[in-house]
Amino acid sequence: MLEPIKKEELINLLKGLASKINEEIEEGISNKSIEPEEMEYMQYKVTKFKYTDKGVTEHGGGTQPPITKKTWDRAIYKITDSIKKLDEYKSILNKGFDIEERYLDSFVRRMINDKIENINVGEDELNKIITLFIDDLNGEPLKCGAEIKLQGLVLLQEEINFKISDTSINLRQTKAVDLEKDIPQYDFMQNYFQPAPSAILTMEFFGREPLEIQHKVEQAISILRLFRVGSIKYISYHMHSESFMRFGFGTVTPSNTLSASENCIIKGEDAQKLKNFWEIMRNYTAIIFDEIANTNTHHINIAYKRYCEALMEGGLIERRTASAVMGFESLFLEEKKNEEITYRLKMRISKLLTKFEFNPSKIKKVITDAYRIRSRYVHGGVLTHEYRKKFENEYGSVNKLFQLIIEYLRISILIMIFIKKEKAEFLDLIDDSLIDKVKDSEIENLLNNVKNLIPLKTSDSEA
Repeated sequence: MLEPIKKEELINLLKGLASKINEEIEEGISNKSIEPEEMEYMQYKVTKFKYTDKGVTEHGGGTQPPITKKTWDRAIYKITDSIKKLDEYKSILNKGFDIEERYLDSFVRRMINDKIENINVGEDELNKIITLFIDDLNGEPLKCGAEIKLQGLVLLQEEINFKISDTSINLRQTKAVDLEKDIPQYDFMQNYFQPAPSAILTMEFFGREPLEIQHKVEQAISILRLFRVGSIKYISYHMHSESFMRFGFGTVTPSNTLSASENCIIKGEDAQKLKNFWEIMRNYTAIIFDEIANTNTHHINIAYKRYCEALMEGGLIERRTASAVMGFESLFLEEKKNEEITYRLKMRISKLLTKFEFNPSKIKKVITDAYRIRSRYVHGGVLTHEYRKKFENEYGSVNKLFQLIIEYLRISILIMIFIKKEKAEFLDLIDDSLIDKVKDSEIENLLNNVKNLIPLKTSDSEA
């Protein structure tokens, strides 16, 4: 932490350096010793755009004739080298402020960029920049965040805004302008073929490291996946920070490029529910990420992984259903006990979900049919034509059966997260409640305490 006297001295020296930077740039531009270069950009323009309850369903467009833009990239490096030779620059490094040269270079580049881009850096703005720089030197948290392009989530209202603790969150529909871009010709092929996001999430908070932003992004994705069933993933996200000294911010893209297979739809009336759920879940997401530290919640971690696999895997519906059933096995079966698997699963799951006003007979049938699919898949088989016709007659399609099973798994994971009981103890309680009215009342009271924490769709409770 800088002492007050040293801090005041550094402020004055930085102001002197900023003034000298302005003089050098103005002189360089005047005598043409520094000039911009021209670079060709390909333009992608959207001419047709449609956003529906399935996300971006139409985004027709194409490339336009190349345009030329001025770039000061090389000039900035040249100016920076020139500034580093000045006494005003050297004196800051030699005064004992414990400032690394690369950090001071970041301040110099910031001042150069603002001047070249004709940003009017008056006294108030300069004071803000210097304050940020000194706060950064002292290790203070600074404003940072990310813009995340999502797939698998669709908004039926234009945007949702809320704040959780120090984190500002904006979730909005994709717009045509989000798909339009000017791309340098050398980078055209890499950027041109990105899929259209179905929604865009922006988060801002105070932090220090890129890893903090990455953690917030992972946390946000997990919260959204558990709020509603959906194959929610990021196409890419761009990290930013006010920091002069922390490096590693930029754009992150996933290695998995599979399209979302299940859309989560968030309506206008869901906005407050989402805020409340986010507020609650931010304190619980460690459970679903932590594989080792807490063995009491290891079954939840495994079940969440199977839930995500079922949502995010492409290909056979049999494989996705098998992953979902394995999620149930992690939650509701015990390794050491000799259990009749299908019977135990359907009895325990139906007992819990009946307390949420689901139809127990339907739950038992869904679990039985899903387990039949799982068994065929793990033994090298797929659904026969007869089974497919049977499921189509009973559910509308095999995918409708999958949607029921994955919704039951989502709710079950949240129950296990919120009840805060060890797995064996809770499973014994479920079994006892099937024959003991006192235990049934106990489990009902336990679930009544968490009912309001678990978001359900209005059509979830089926008679």
